[in-house]
Amino acid sequence: MEQAYATVFAGMTRQGPGSERSTRKALSLLPPLPDTGTVLDLGCGTGASTLVVADVLDRPVLASDVNPASLETLHQRARTAGLKNRITTSIASADATGQPDDSAALIWCEGAIFTVGVEAGLKHWHSLLKRGGVVAFTEMCWFGTERPADAAAFLLGCYPPMTDAASLLSLCFACGYRLEAMFALPEADWWDEYLAQIVPAIERYRGNPDPDIQSVIAICDQELDICRRFGAAYGYVFVILSKV
Repeated sequence: MEQAYATVFAGMTRQGPGSERSTRKALSLLPPLPDTGTVLDLGCGTGASTLVVADVLDRPVLASDVNPASLETLHQRARTAGLKNRITTSIASADATGQPDDSAALIWCEGAIFTVGVEAGLKHWHSLLKRGGVVAFTEMCWFGTERPADAAAFLLGCYPPMTDAASLLSLCFACGYRLEAMFALPEADWWDEYLAQIVPAIERYRGNPDPDIQSVIAICDQELDICRRFGAAYGYVFVILSKV
């Protein structure tokens, strides 16, 4: 299935909801970073946010992902953007970065902390951060009190159990962080930046005989349906934390 997703999603500039606009907004909300220390982009995928982080901060960025093909795409995009000398990559999971303790000034993670779990990720990152270090990540949450049954069933099948923003923040505090800023990604980050790319991607492979590719298409079709009907009930929040 991982290879099938890579095949269907190849060529997409984003592999999940988000936008350059939201990345830049989050960067503008960062508190002052330590003068020294690594900037890590964990679960970077093909680098949609990596390029923006490296450009805005004007600091070297170490981007990591478990998918070598995604990192190769990032290399190509960095060369095109004139940022190849500012971005290095490594194959690593977000909860096993291989980085030394007390070495990171900033840890960035858009749309990927769920792959290792929020608690596991935050605990691992806490030891990596220097004093005054900062974490910025996005995570899916329920908005309000409505929990549509169809949406809950679909999301549970492809995403860890979701909570609301208040409960997410409580977990962040328990892991040793202080809140600096938080905002919800706008609807356009879903429909204009992500889902609009899924439609032509799955149509290209609609007749493909590979059963794994057909499974990916079925999941994407369901995601589009759930987002159309219940998108107001859930979404991503951008959370910016500093190490206590």
